[in-house]
Amino acid sequence: KESEIADLSLQAAYAAKQVTDVWGFLSDLTGNFPSIANTLAKVELSEEDKLELVEPSKTYGNGRESITINGRNVNLYDINPFEIYSMIKEEFDLRDALELMDVPTSMIKQFMNMKIDSQQYRMDLRNDHVLWLNDVETDPQYSKYPGTLYELFKPSYPDQIRFIMKN
Repeated sequence: KESEIADLSLQAAYAAKQVTDVWGFLSDLTGNFPSIANTLAKVELSEEDKLELVEPSKTYGNGRESITINGRNVNLYDINPFEIYSMIKEEFDLRDALELMDVPTSMIKQFMNMKIDSQQYRMDLRNDHVLWLNDVETDPQYSKYPGTLYELFKPSYPDQIRFIMKN
């Protein structure tokens, strides 16, 4: 008996993943659990399915709530619908930009799900492929700024950084 109910939560999650009306299934499950439990206990789970369902709890812990959009965390204690909308819009804009470059859909999925370690990811900005919107080094409006880094070492007011003519 105990072996049948050991994976009941995983079987319920797997069953919820398979139906089209998830909210209806979950409300049915919570309202009629004793009558549905026997059916859920008979659901066969492969090891791959179990791993897929257990992996988030290893990452976030049991009983923790979180919202992630393509791996980007949304602060639950300061939920801002405009911030969530902005994050989703950024993801769609990125996907649309990749589609415009004729990147295959399979590669777009790989790009969108890529995990980048900020300690190891670097961008080389010396390349001509970078388009500077404000090119401080060449735009005439910034010509009065000093062009050397030594300007940063000169005395200035507290909490102020001197302007220099470097991108």
